[in-house]
Amino acid sequence: MRLYLLLIISLNVSQTQAQYAPAAGLAGSTAIAYNSNQIIDWATACEIKRGWQQIDDTLLGKTTVGSYMSAIGSYDSEVVSLGDGGEAILQFTHPISNKDGFDFVVFENAFSTNFLELAHVEVSTDGINYVRFCSHSLTQDTLQTDTFGDSEPELLHNIAGKYKSGFGTPFDLDELKYENTIDISAIKFVKVIDVIGTINADYASFDCYFNSINDPYPTPFASGGFDLEAVGVINNDNYNTTIVDETMVEYVHTTNDEIQVKTNVLARLQVFDATGKLLKLSSDNTNHAVQINPTNQLLLLHLTYKNKLKIIKIIH
Repeated sequence: MRLYLLLIISLNVSQTQAQYAPAAGLAGSTAIAYNSNQIIDWATACEIKRGWQQIDDTLLGKTTVGSYMSAIGSYDSEVVSLGDGGEAILQFTHPISNKDGFDFVVFENAFSTNFLELAHVEVSTDGINYVRFCSHSLTQDTLQTDTFGDSEPELLHNIAGKYKSGFGTPFDLDELKYENTIDISAIKFVKVIDVIGTINADYASFDCYFNSINDPYPTPFASGGFDLEAVGVINNDNYNTTIVDETMVEYVHTTNDEIQVKTNVLARLQVFDATGKLLKLSSDNTNHAVQINPTNQLLLLHLTYKNKLKIIKIIH
């Protein structure tokens, strides 16, 4: 019994002393900027399960800000608010794969270095079996972080949302290499699950060491909870591109049954629907005109030039 207690005490001390990557811009930070050339692709489909504005007062209803479209494609300052315990399942046309270093990155829209709304992250190959990254929170759990309270990024690990707007939290699939229900060379789904920041054990979210995760609570707004901006891909096997700047595209124009795109380089155009299904493909050109019947739905235009990519979201 004494040996058991000593082991528990030793584990708790080591967790308390641990320090993780600090805020974006500081030495040792793992934050990845939205316009980093490390990012080669973005999610092409998304399903949202809304959470409550305040889980212990459901009369307030669920969050309403944004939609699944806000989380698709590249970082664009549009968000979907998940609410307490809400979820987003993102899908990728080109599966994420495990290579050296980080493999994908999740963006939230925290308006300061320390106002952090957090989320767990899980991945799946088949959309059925999901595995969660082992998260660790060293935030204190005796005094509730209030609605606009602060958190320290260096006390958080493997939790999305630890960095301010414009900088994403990266994840390394190599940490899951011993999981037998997923194939880390072909991750097709990423699930983002809002952390309910209350320290009330009836509703709290816990890390993999059974610590309750303390973040701003309550956030009883239509925009409450984790605000998902985008999920960027760093590594995959089927696509090897870097993001191109806005000057590649001169204009995009739609008519009743046609999408017209003009670029200033010879680029290939692919048109996907919101589920990631390829609808049209146009070979290298500077003037593209593809026939698409209007459905008033989201379409994703992928323009590729050599090793560069531009994703454009339109409604047609």
